[in-house]
Amino acid sequence: MAIQKVIISKNDAGIKLLSWLKNYYQGMPFNQLQKWLRTGQIRVNGKRVKGSEILVLSQELRLPSYTSDFKRNNFLKKHEPKPERLKQVQEAIIYQNERWIVLNKPQGLATQGGTGIKESVDQLMEILFTPSPKLTHRLDKDTSGLLLLAKTLEDARWITQMFKEGTVSKTYIAVVVGVLPALIGEINLPICKLPGKAGERMVVDFNEGLEAITSYRVLETKDNLSLLELKPKTGRMHQLRLHCAELGTPILGDGKYGGKRAHLDGLRFMLHLHASQIEFKDPQGRTWAFKADLPQHMIKTLKEFKL
Repeated sequence: MAIQKVIISKNDAGIKLLSWLKNYYQGMPFNQLQKWLRTGQIRVNGKRVKGSEILVLSQELRLPSYTSDFKRNNFLKKHEPKPERLKQVQEAIIYQNERWIVLNKPQGLATQGGTGIKESVDQLMEILFTPSPKLTHRLDKDTSGLLLLAKTLEDARWITQMFKEGTVSKTYIAVVVGVLPALIGEINLPICKLPGKAGERMVVDFNEGLEAITSYRVLETKDNLSLLELKPKTGRMHQLRLHCAELGTPILGDGKYGGKRAHLDGLRFMLHLHASQIEFKDPQGRTWAFKADLPQHMIKTLKEFKL
């Protein structure tokens, strides 16, 4: 395979390698990029890399040539999404300007593509926008709600940095099985990824875990269900799902962390977790706030159980 070399410029320094590759190879299947990284066909200063590295000014990237087999049009012919899915995502855009997009991500749609994932936000955005917007944070596939995407690399940097520093205010709405110990409270349990081949699963670990803090407020309780407002003060993977389960009140539909208890009377439910509000300040000091309506499956549950 032919190779090419690219020297990292000042504009690209500070970007995660995988993010840079996705922007450089627009339309390329994510699993193809992973394969190139895994087999050493992508290197930085002659060394193998994983994709999580941060690019530094003047580094030399050795890359496979952008061959016609993987150009955007050919990719879309093989992986063309259903028209109704494209329409759904278009209608889920609640705001956009020349710098970013605010999306009310549908439940069941992955944020990022990968092995075994046929449709994802980043893949659909590549079709809807040129150049394709950049992910700045993620939501679980089964979590619905607000997702912020950047239209430029410059905006991707400061938005990503906001999430890392915890200066973005996020509010979630959840339906949980059980009754909370207090109407208002804070969950402070350190969490880490479960070692081994258990997939993406987090556990509470007071020795190895990273700080994870969630505040909650009970909005309504009816029988054995509670409607909660959750505010994560840290942004760990599956933080809200694990924290709710550890209180003995798993999120409705969350079989991963709640087991059978997360499904009432043996009936299976979709995950009832929604990123409902987001607030942040842009580099110019202006405050932006957005709110996303609840998905239909949560609205139906609230009506059915009179929450």
